[in-house]
Amino acid sequence: MLTSPAPWQPGHDLCGTETARRLMAAPPVAVRGFPLSKAPICRTGGPWLERLWNATTFLQTADPIVFFNVGANKGYNIAAMLRMFARSHSGTNGSAWRTEMEGYLQQTHQNHNARPCGVCAPCARVEPRLASMGVLVHAFEVLPELRDWLRWAFDRFAVRGSVVHAAATNVSGVATHILVPSLRIFGWESSGVVGARGGASKRDHAGRRFDVMQVESIALDDYCRQQRVSRVHYASIDVERQEGNVLHGWRHSLRRRAVDVVELELSPGGWEGVDVRETLRWLGGLDYGCFWQATHCLVPLSAECYVDYTTLAGGNIVCGVGEALEGLRRGTCEVTGRMKNEPRRQHHAPGLRRH
Repeated sequence: MLTSPAPWQPGHDLCGTETARRLMAAPPVAVRGFPLSKAPICRTGGPWLERLWNATTFLQTADPIVFFNVGANKGYNIAAMLRMFARSHSGTNGSAWRTEMEGYLQQTHQNHNARPCGVCAPCARVEPRLASMGVLVHAFEVLPELRDWLRWAFDRFAVRGSVVHAAATNVSGVATHILVPSLRIFGWESSGVVGARGGASKRDHAGRRFDVMQVESIALDDYCRQQRVSRVHYASIDVERQEGNVLHGWRHSLRRRAVDVVELELSPGGWEGVDVRETLRWLGGLDYGCFWQATHCLVPLSAECYVDYTTLAGGNIVCGVGEALEGLRRGTCEVTGRMKNEPRRQHHAPGLRRH
């Protein structure tokens, strides 16, 4: 008996179609009092992690849940994980995290006029309480002032895990990242790995001066081997267009399916050093399936089911393997009514990466 193709297969209404693009482009729901939270990058895919918890057992049987937060910044993703899953952390949420952070900043006399709540208002979210179990956090952060805050917060909130002052990328060694001295503000969210040597300075297109600092780089395969981490249940990666390089520095673990779920920011300019569509094809060859986080649900995004994301002003994708992938598939957007009659979008093979 013939059946219709699944959402991640060519021929389905969500596979590379205009319907998929429209769902991907829908703006997020703004948080009252936080106008920046309506930025496209704030689309969340709905409560996909809660849905994944309810649809699978791999998280429920994990104790502890191993969480990698690569590009942890102020640590709000960590607060969310503690709130949702960690025993003795039912009162830990974004608001409590922000309150402690502001007290810490007063104690350390730091300039903190840099959106302490973050662009997408994570301090205003209250995640559901799903479990009371162990959570082990590995947080990676390049900025020294954020490293210091995170280590203080880990102690204050009794977080199990470690804060690593390093830039996760495709090789271990030495990397550099950019700071803006005139805006040396706690929580600067646009520091990224660059190719210049430490100690140099640059100016951007607006003439603003940047200092370039050295920081240790590490490939996550090397880190997992050194720390004897055999499995990561969930990884969240936000590293200013270095996400593809981080994946390639984790290729052996991904090949072993040792990472169940990985969430990645995807900016309109793509990822440095790699082609996004080819990276999705590579992940597909490792049996990972990826999804764009739309406003309330997930849209399949693969080399075969591809939509040009570059016009969508940024977003996030989530990929899973095995049971996690099956759980994510249950959160795909439903296609109803006239959406089913919209044409499939045509895409050409990717060209050379712009420099």
